[in-house]
Parts: sequence; structure tokens; C-alpha cells
Amino acid sequence: MRYFVIAPDGNRYGPADVPTLNTWIAEGRLLPNQSLEEEDTGARVIASQIPGLIFNPIGPEAPPPGFAPGQTYQQYYSRAGVAAGYDDGSKDVQIAWVGAAMSVIAILCCLSPVAAGITFIYCRKAAGKGNQNTRGPRILATVGALLWLIYFIYTMVNVFSAMSQGQGGFFN
Repeated sequence: MRYFVIAPDGNRYGPADVPTLNTWIAEGRLLPNQSLEEEDTGARVIASQIPGLIFNPIGPEAPPPGFAPGQTYQQYYSRAGVAAGYDDGSKDVQIAWVGAAMSVIAILCCLSPVAAGITFIYCRKAAGKGNQNTRGPRILATVGALLWLIYFIYTMVNVFSAMSQGQGGFFN
């Protein structure tokens, strides 16, 4: 016999046979008071009433990190290898976008390289947490840093040109 697990949010997961359900019990993903639905008949039963399911009377063995009993499987398996509640780097990407925008805006006040550096740091942090949404901020920060470099070279060429023509400069 196979069963669907009825999650607290009403979603159905499965179907799964008794050995698979026992694995989910050991992982803390199936609790004794959760509803199950028989695959063939659609009848609903409480998990603890199913013959062959083995619930530890003390409680499940250590559940995976970030898992809270009763939470939905979608939350727990929101992304492969990342438990719910785990920092996936989304905030780091947001900070990286701000830094990237500042790297373009701050060209004239020489803060562009600093902002670009902050962007790259937060992009690396987000990527280290498994977030792959760092391409946009990296590109924008690179553009900002390159525009600043062009502006800096242009300014230095003008300063040294004016100095060589005796039109003043920093040292007159």
C-alpha cells in the first residue's frame, strides 16, 4: 500500500510506500499526528495508525539542519541542498545591487572602485551560499569601475597636458 502525506498547508506529497515513510519519519519529516491518504481509495488516516510505520516514542532522531517538524516539504526542499530558514544569499545579492548602482553613480567622486569592490565581496558571499543571481550586479559594478577608470585617465591626461603647457596645475 502507498500513501500520500498531507502537509499542514494541505499539499499532498508522494505517494510513498511504508519503507519510504519510515525513512521520512527517521528524518523528522513525517510526524505521528500527520494525515496520510491511501493512494488507491483516497481514505485519510493518521500516520500513527498505519501498520509498519515505526515512530520513535522519544521523538525523531536529529532532523536535518533548518527543518522544523510540521513545516511544508516545499519549504524544506525549496532548493536542492538548502534547508528552509537557511541564508541563501538573497540579502547579499540585494546589497551587491546597491553597490553596483553606487559604482556607476559615484564615478565623479572617486568612490566607484570602493563600491565595485563591495559589490564583488557581496556577490562572492551570495555565490558561496549557493545563490546564482550575482551576474547582473557583477556586470554593473564592472561597468561602473571601467567608466571610473576611463574618467580618471581622462582627467590625469588633461592635468598633465595643462601642466606641460604651463597653464597651471597643482604645482604652480
